[in-house]
Amino acid sequence: TEMNGIWIGDAQFITVPGELLPEIGFEIMAEMRGRTRMIVGLANDALGYFVPSYDFRRGSYEERTGPGPAGGEITRSVGLELAPLLPSTTR
Repeated sequence: TEMNGIWIGDAQFITVPGELLPEIGFEIMAEMRGRTRMIVGLANDALGYFVPSYDFRRGSYEERTGPGPAGGEITRSVGLELAPLLPSTTR
């Protein structure tokens, strides 16, 4: 699957192939430099829920419908790599 960094004017978007739990999304958005910052879930794929590895509990709904304990950390890592590649638009 893939993730993308997109900017349109002052708005920046990072796409993820599922649904992020808020902690991961907030961490990625904190590294983005646009005036408007958004995470776009279920873009390019629908792999389920991405949960931080330390919060992964086998058997819960989010874990049963997601890519496993490494999925959240991989998504966080790629998002943090993409964020600084987007141009700064803050004034």
